[in-house]
Amino acid sequence: MTNLNDFSNKLKEEILKAKSIAIISHYLPDGDAIGSTLTMYGAVRKLNNAVTALRSDTIPTFLKFLPLIDDLILYDEKSKFDLAIILDCGDEDRLGSKKSIIKNSKTSFLIDHHNNNPLFANYNYVDNKASSTCELVFDIVKLMGVSFCKDMAFSCLTGILTDTNRFMYENSSSSTLLKAAELIDTGLDKDYLIRNLYQKTSKQSFLINKILVENTEFFFDGKFAFSYISNEDLNKVGATRDDLDDKISLIRDIEGVEIAILVEDRFDELKVGLRSKEYVNVSELARRFGGGGHNKASGFYYKSSIIDLKKDLMKEIEIILNENK
Repeated sequence: MTNLNDFSNKLKEEILKAKSIAIISHYLPDGDAIGSTLTMYGAVRKLNNAVTALRSDTIPTFLKFLPLIDDLILYDEKSKFDLAIILDCGDEDRLGSKKSIIKNSKTSFLIDHHNNNPLFANYNYVDNKASSTCELVFDIVKLMGVSFCKDMAFSCLTGILTDTNRFMYENSSSSTLLKAAELIDTGLDKDYLIRNLYQKTSKQSFLINKILVENTEFFFDGKFAFSYISNEDLNKVGATRDDLDDKISLIRDIEGVEIAILVEDRFDELKVGLRSKEYVNVSELARRFGGGGHNKASGFYYKSSIIDLKKDLMKEIEIILNENK
């Protein structure tokens, strides 16, 4: 469906008649994935108690302070539902092994804001101009006639803040800010939210910064910055993958850098994060490697060595930079 009002009405209709409802997002969840899941969970509970909020992966440490977080349970692939609501998932494979939820559900709804979404649910609402899935969920919840409680607002604002990088990305519109203001006006403790999201750097996260600086290389007159974090680097300072959250911004924010890439060793594959600052659409670069995302923030996974990855990236980035001269 392309009409948000029609989509919201249909979703509410299915929620009201369903005897079992599941809400789930992508694996390796971020603030928008968890935030949209918990926001929709809170809204659906007001319409139908037969709802389960699912997780397909571990919850990042920095999000464990969120209200209702303990209601998230691991998805059992044998479970079947009348209705599945899938959030913030750019394609079916981003559900990982949990994509069986689609065939295990009578009806599925997808809400997302990523580019080139293949629309894999029975009913799909995708708007790649939205700042976040949480912003879309905000609209849908209101169109369903459900009011925001503080817990729902807390989760929704978390997704908006994290996916806009505190309103610094170009996907932040005046509408985004107005919605954030409305969420704050529910009476949530904004200072508590900000402290937990942005003012709780662990010692291990701080020590990773030194390794990140040492591992960073610059190419093409400083327009491209590349860094790498190995499992040995993490073990050296006692860090976890949670401590790598948003480290790529430290590289992107260097003056003169247009494209920043941070690679994480995931044992059997490399997780490649891409960010750009002004004129490069890194989602185009990610798609060349089977990934995707947003214009200024994207990523993909790579199965070969770090040496091969760097060679492949250098070829593609040289083409992109030449195209943008």
